[in-house]
Amino acid sequence: MNKLSPYRPSAVLSPAAFLFGLQFGIIGPVLTELIKLRVCAEVYQFPHNICVNLTDGLHQKKNDLVSSSTAHYIFLEKIGVSLPSLLFAVFTGSWSDHFGHKRAILIPTFGMLLGGIILTVLAYVPTHPAAFLLFSLVQTSLGGFAMAGAALYSYLGDHCNPTELAANIAIFDGTMFLSGSIAELSCGVLYRTFGFPFPIILYTMCFALAISYIALAVGNRAKQSEIPAKNRLALVFTTQNLKANKDLLVRDRIGGTSKHILLLIISAVIGHICVQGAGSIQQLFFETAPLNWKMENFAMLLAMSDIIGGIFMMIGVPFLIRMLQLNDFTVGTTGILSTILSFIILSMTTKTWMAFIFVIIGAPCRMQFTAIRSLLSNLVDAGERGKMMSIIAAYEAVMPLFGSFVFATVFSVTVFWWSGFSFAFGAVVMVVPLVIFRYIAADRREPMYNNTAEFALLEGVQDEISPHV
Repeated sequence: MNKLSPYRPSAVLSPAAFLFGLQFGIIGPVLTELIKLRVCAEVYQFPHNICVNLTDGLHQKKNDLVSSSTAHYIFLEKIGVSLPSLLFAVFTGSWSDHFGHKRAILIPTFGMLLGGIILTVLAYVPTHPAAFLLFSLVQTSLGGFAMAGAALYSYLGDHCNPTELAANIAIFDGTMFLSGSIAELSCGVLYRTFGFPFPIILYTMCFALAISYIALAVGNRAKQSEIPAKNRLALVFTTQNLKANKDLLVRDRIGGTSKHILLLIISAVIGHICVQGAGSIQQLFFETAPLNWKMENFAMLLAMSDIIGGIFMMIGVPFLIRMLQLNDFTVGTTGILSTILSFIILSMTTKTWMAFIFVIIGAPCRMQFTAIRSLLSNLVDAGERGKMMSIIAAYEAVMPLFGSFVFATVFSVTVFWWSGFSFAFGAVVMVVPLVIFRYIAADRREPMYNNTAEFALLEGVQDEISPHV
């Protein structure tokens, strides 16, 4: 690692993060709107002029009915995203341990490129909304972003010292948020001007560009697997990796470190269920009474949210860690409190100005996941980071499924009497990660942890310390 350039690892990955962010920003509102249109036209057989004007206030009952059903089809699409990624994450272990970072990123990205091609066809051909499950399955057929993300974060873990890891993760995540906001700002205009296919074609092209950049610019870990290349493939998809992941979680470590790892994973799981589940219904919430927004309005709000959140992640988190010497537990706690407060505000939102308050308060919310990644990486040995990233990929793969199921179910039942109830529910649930974070932070003040890398993060020490615990 280069001490003169503590942020070099995130700088190397920034172009890839930018392209991945563009993809996510383009596809979010457009895919939801496309599924909603198909539900209206193919499931309920409403006329086209009604389907394209559901939010104009003249078709309120039809809009509520279509929105409620759309939430279920979005959940079906999430199933296609989550299950293949979960299988890959659980049984393949860390691809980068066997093949290096480059192939571990390229292989899942190629699968996402194939999914983009399928989605382009679906945008041109009117089909039943259940057909979007095919897009999801193809997109994650080689692991999806869950596995590509695991390799990207493993790259950061291998090339950063413990005290700089959280800042590098924040810069990487912030780059994705900023580029995603650019896409969200433009996708509404592109949709209005050219229709659904054009944004989806751009979405697909971004995968091709990402593959080209990664192939040319991203290197592999310094120490490659000693297993001969011809024998590595046999180790990629095997139940031995499932056992290795279990052993990683239950092996003996200093004090309560194993318990702390499990609690942090539980905290991350709950956080992802709430944040991603709430995100899956946000557009439907804004397009129903009393707000009745159009897709373009929501895309603008989403873009503003990602711009503010991205800037905060790229500049605010490194500043908090490096200049103010705040530790990962304080950073994570701030993110959780931001999530709780933003959910409470969103649950009560009835006016446009309240939505902007939600955006500002919620800007630091993803700091909790940055802190959790950094802590989990530093609570295990250096040689275990790849496996830990695959475990993180496993729960991140399945959490959109559970989150969408929980929040779509709650939303479909409560939309008729309190459209914001789902967010109030999420705020209550997020109290659990808050308690977990503060408990672990207090427990790891014990003297037995003083020689660990993670203790350096607690104390704000910037010297490089062995990550072994």
